[in-house]
Amino acid sequence: EHVSTRLRKPSPLLLTRALLAPSLPGDSDWPGVLKFHEDHCTYYFHHPVHRKVTMVMRYRDMSGLEMRAAVGPGSAQLRFRIERTLEYFVAEYDPHNPSHHLSITLGSESDARML
Repeated sequence: EHVSTRLRKPSPLLLTRALLAPSLPGDSDWPGVLKFHEDHCTYYFHHPVHRKVTMVMRYRDMSGLEMRAAVGPGSAQLRFRIERTLEYFVAEYDPHNPSHHLSITLGSESDARML
C-alpha cells in the first residue's frame, strides 16, 4: 500500500454547520462544524475556556439517539447521550445523570434529511 493512501484522512459522509448545546441550564451554545464519518462524528468549535476543541464522538458510545424536528426558525436537532466521561467537559456533562444529553442543531433542513 502506498504511504499517501495510508495517510489520507477519510472524507466525511456529511459536513454541516451546527450548534452544540449541553443539557445543563445556563450553559452556552457552541457553534461549529460537524463532520459525519462512517464510525464517528467530529465537532470542531471554539470554547471560551478550552479554546479550539475537536470533539470526536464514536457512534458506539452514543445512546438514546433521536432526530427532533425543527421548532420555529432553525433546523432539526440531533439529541443523544455519550455513555462515558467526556475528555474536556467533565463539569458540564455527567454520563451517570440520565437528564444530561447533548443536542446538535444541524445547519439546514437538507442536512437533516441526508441523515
